[in-house]
Amino acid sequence: RESKWRLQPSAASNAILSSSSSSEEWGALDFVDIGKDLASKLTDDDLGAVLLCINAANKLKSLKLTGCVNITGHGLKPLYGSTVLEQIDLSLVGQHESPNIIWSGPWMSEAAVVPILDSIIDMAGNSLKQLQLPKHFRKNPSPLLEDFLERYDELLENCGGTCLKCTASDWGNMDGTGRPWIVEDQESRFCGLQNYTCYECTTHCCMDTCVERCMECEKVYCVDCVPVTECTNCPNRVCKGCMELKKCDATCEDYLCGSCVYVHANTFVVGVNSSCCIKGNDNEKGVGRGVRACSL
Repeated sequence: RESKWRLQPSAASNAILSSSSSSEEWGALDFVDIGKDLASKLTDDDLGAVLLCINAANKLKSLKLTGCVNITGHGLKPLYGSTVLEQIDLSLVGQHESPNIIWSGPWMSEAAVVPILDSIIDMAGNSLKQLQLPKHFRKNPSPLLEDFLERYDELLENCGGTCLKCTASDWGNMDGTGRPWIVEDQESRFCGLQNYTCYECTTHCCMDTCVERCMECEKVYCVDCVPVTECTNCPNRVCKGCMELKKCDATCEDYLCGSCVYVHANTFVVGVNSSCCIKGNDNEKGVGRGVRACSL
């Protein structure tokens, strides 16, 4: 199959290789650049041919399979044993899209993908720092995936280090008392996702202080790359790329998510400074009576 990829790249593979938006010298490859329509039609043969042609095992540092919903994972084989890959996003969605997508298949296969990921973390001096798995892997992780995640967690933990954004704390679970690198709780919708590492710059930082997780796209961002803001009225935390929280333009400066703006504008909400957000004249957009400060 690899010889076929090398000798007969498809028209789709050639289109990707000639894309003017591809990163210089193929240090990064994000299929969002070719558009969802073409990305959704790519096969494992197309992907494999591209990775072989750009010498991905020795050059590619970041791979994001945005929109590549038609692959099973066999096309990732050219990455086997890579020591330069730093980030791989297999979630199949865009940076600020929910991972809860639904498509008809085929489904990406753990049996195809996990051995390739294993080969990368088994290499001495490997560079892998950030991994984003597809939602269907994380919903019901197989023993094969659980074993890999345990080993990947251990690899990250053994790196050690101090937060690069502040001097307050170390990153990682080095003393056994902090949260693990990989979310282990199978009841959590974040199970199988990585803590501590910014999706944007792949810097390791202390969790909930210098990096936070967006509850919409489920990615972690540092304070310098993409701000994550918590709603004043509910536990929802969202990054700026997914949703711009509405700020009360009166005195309390509360931030509200889209769901709470409506509630806040029509009722007295416990825990929110309703004295400035609720009282007043009808707002000019006419959403509920007694609203003045909170914009929609």
